[in-house]
Amino acid sequence: ALVVKVPDAVTFTTSATARRPVDGPFPQGKGTGFRAGKGSGSGAGGAAGAEEGEEKAPPKSFFMRYWYYIVPAMIVMTLGGGEPPPAQGGGSGTSGGG
Repeated sequence: ALVVKVPDAVTFTTSATARRPVDGPFPQGKGTGFRAGKGSGSGAGGAAGAEEGEEKAPPKSFFMRYWYYIVPAMIVMTLGGGEPPPAQGGGSGTSGGG
């Protein structure tokens, strides 16, 4: 049998340091969807990143935004099972013969 001796008092020494996260590099330029540059304060893309000369794209229609939900739903409804077939039975429905 293997016997391991463990000391009565085990002391752990731990130290931790907390730092604020550091932003990585971002691509420069417009139309990338990222911030224009470090320290610009414009946030990440969207209307806040649009420059004065740029025009925003017109809003998309409901079908253009949700076609990937609508098309499968239409397929499922089209290929539905339909009515169940009539029951297979031979006779008046009574099992007695007499």
